Amino acid sequence: MGLLDGMYMSPAFGAPANNKVLLEIEMCVEGMKSSQVAAIIEKYVKDHPEKWDWDLKDTGYNAMLDGCRNR
Repeated sequence: MGLLDGMYMSPAFGAPANNKVLLEIEMCVEGMKSSQVAAIIEKYVKDHPEKWDWDLKDTGYNAMLDGCRNR
């Protein structure tokens, strides 16, 4: 959930508040439990071993995009 909190706070640090991708993720996870978000990221990591060297913030962001778009 810290990853999502960081995304939500990004406009406070200069990111566009109307970022289409961020709004898509925010709408997708509304009502999800933290365990569901964690499961999306865990599945993405398992399914993409070629990205295991990525920072978790990058992997998590891509996992949420992928998970929300395929939902």
